[in-house]
Amino acid sequence: MVGSRMVGPILSYYPYNPYYSNPPVVIEQQPSTYIQQAPQDETQSYWYFCKNPEGYYPYVKKCPKGWLKVIPPQTPEDVKE
Repeated sequence: MVGSRMVGPILSYYPYNPYYSNPPVVIEQQPSTYIQQAPQDETQSYWYFCKNPEGYYPYVKKCPKGWLKVIPPQTPEDVKE
């Protein structure tokens, strides 16, 4: 190299300057808690009484004036001490 001066290194490539994106947002969801409630069956909770003819369903099949919904008496199994 006659008559040339070298001032610095000659780069034959461009410096790598990658684009950094934000890291992905990760949200961990807590598992759902399901509380199963006891079934509420109305036919098991009430008895049906007819005044004329007097009696309870299913012993009386038809009640012309309409059924009365009554709470059945407690049995020893239902009573909790």
